[in-house]
Amino acid sequence: MRPLFSMFLNSLPLARERPRIYCNHAVAFHPETQCFWGTYHDSNYGRDREGRDNGWTLNTYIRYYWSGGLELAMMLLDYHAHTQDEAFVRQVLLPLESEILTFFDRHWERDEEGVIHFDPAESLETYHQAVNPLPEIAGIQSVVKRTLTLPEHLTTCRQRQDWQRLL
Repeated sequence: MRPLFSMFLNSLPLARERPRIYCNHAVAFHPETQCFWGTYHDSNYGRDREGRDNGWTLNTYIRYYWSGGLELAMMLLDYHAHTQDEAFVRQVLLPLESEILTFFDRHWERDEEGVIHFDPAESLETYHQAVNPLPEIAGIQSVVKRTLTLPEHLTTCRQRQDWQRLL
């Protein structure tokens, strides 16, 4: 698992830059078909970008597929649950997971009650146009609830407040 986590950690600078350019916000996003160095696979993003917006992928199966980050977050949490490695939490889990959760917190608009409206989105890789897909909602709830069980001395008060707000 550590090489997989290192791949995502090493590509974090690119993952932060991508949404800044595509969506004008400073959060990290790792695409579902990420290469080892952090870019989309060529055939998924497309080499001929003429007439296409930045971030718009040719592959409709991953165009609005966001839950891969939540899957990674669950693997990070599972790894910690198995190892109880606090250095891993500080050096790997929190740097990656904080970016993943911040993406979900900031990428979409909220309604007047503060509820996120997930659109555009898709549900898994099956329904290419979905609004408020259950995998994202259930994934966020699961990840945040588990993250809030981390030892308090490993997190900050601000992080916990942000996670509660997202939940």
